[in-house]
Amino acid sequence: MNPGEKVTYAWNDNTYITDRIDVNVCAAWRFNQLIFDNITLREIANQLSAKYNVSVNIESLKLAQRKFRCVINEDEHLSDVLEQLCYLAPITYRIENSEIYIFEKQTKK
Repeated sequence: MNPGEKVTYAWNDNTYITDRIDVNVCAAWRFNQLIFDNITLREIANQLSAKYNVSVNIESLKLAQRKFRCVINEDEHLSDVLEQLCYLAPITYRIENSEIYIFEKQTKK
């Protein structure tokens, strides 16, 4: 095994697989960070739902499949995380009680 690799062992057939990993992503918990590395808005929404105990609704499948790469601190408020996502992509959001609605930002014509 070399730095930047992980080994997964399968007990049932006595085999293993070696994969390259991003050590920064694996060590993020030490720095109280969540690292979203090329994952969809739907995956981010699922993690935010669990972390902040809210329901996140995304306007469209196309928007839900958009991929992001960002780092957030575990102690950030939900509104700060949503603002960061708005900075990264042309989206907007609305908060109603424990429901978050994410929309594509409409461009003026």
